[in-house]
Amino acid sequence: IGSGLVGSEMCIRDRYSILFFAVILSKNRSSLYVDDNILQWGPVINKAFDNIFSGKGIPYWNFYQYKGINIFSSGYYGLLNPFMYVSYAISHYLLNGFLETLIVYEIIMYMLGNLMMYKILRLLNLKRSTIIIAMLTYSTSVIFLLFSFYYFTFNNYFFMPFLMWTFIQTNSKRTRYFIPGIVLAFSLLMGPVQFSCYYVMVYCIFQVVASVQKKKLKELVPLMTNLMIFIGLSSGIIIGLSLIHISEPTRPEPIS
Repeated sequence: IGSGLVGSEMCIRDRYSILFFAVILSKNRSSLYVDDNILQWGPVINKAFDNIFSGKGIPYWNFYQYKGINIFSSGYYGLLNPFMYVSYAISHYLLNGFLETLIVYEIIMYMLGNLMMYKILRLLNLKRSTIIIAMLTYSTSVIFLLFSFYYFTFNNYFFMPFLMWTFIQTNSKRTRYFIPGIVLAFSLLMGPVQFSCYYVMVYCIFQVVASVQKKKLKELVPLMTNLMIFIGLSSGIIIGLSLIHISEPTRPEPIS
């Protein structure tokens, strides 16, 4: 009965997630495809994935910013993001372009974010009514919709509860020494590099608070091992982006 109830709740949650976006997009299915989503990131991502899926590889140059820059220069486009590959495939092959890639991506992030928040609430053994209220509160966070024209805002909607769930699940196990570091390194693939820095800061706060609660300095050891794993796994991307920025010509200051 318990597993059936959980399955039913998850089914309701998924349907709610889809319905929520269906209502938002009902009048205009491109209502979230505005501002920088349509002027910068959408064209770059679609062009890059057009090339990738046709076997031409990732294009080197981005013509949608300034007078052209390296396509990886800004660190925003998430061309290594596995969720973006799925979003492009759904948009172009399943939906035949009915929804833009970035809108599909935001829906996927929304559904995954709701899934992870639900899992956290289940771990806390809360009452069903409390879980419903908490889920409604989180899933209607207006801040994400206000900044939905930056598609990567929804990265936080998914990744913050995912990171929190990972910490809770591994906090009393041996996996706490390496799994959070792998998860943090994965965040670099999702787009904005600075977001990964924020996630690392949040994880550090979690681990320090856990150490204080247990009153054991050895609880800081997972913090050090996970930071080393994060640096080790992400060093290639960080060094590559740094070299791109260093090698790019300096843009002239505007004439006043």
